[in-house]
Amino acid sequence: MPVVLEAAGLPTSGIIKRGTGGIANHVYRVDNDYIVRIGSGGDGKEFGKSCGVMREIEGRLRSQKLHFSDDTLFR
Repeated sequence: MPVVLEAAGLPTSGIIKRGTGGIANHVYRVDNDYIVRIGSGGDGKEFGKSCGVMREIEGRLRSQKLHFSDDTLFR
């Protein structure tokens, strides 16, 4: 997990807890400041699409800020 946080430019120290949510991905909470969603492969190309939607609505609708995404494994 710290490698993912480092790639995103986020702090790599802190308490990392796996969440219970996530249907086709794994969700982690980092110090209650960040939520990290890691695709499990079940969401395939939809992962990139959902990240695109999050970027599109940023600043227009109240939503979580997307800091980083990497969907190269699903292409």
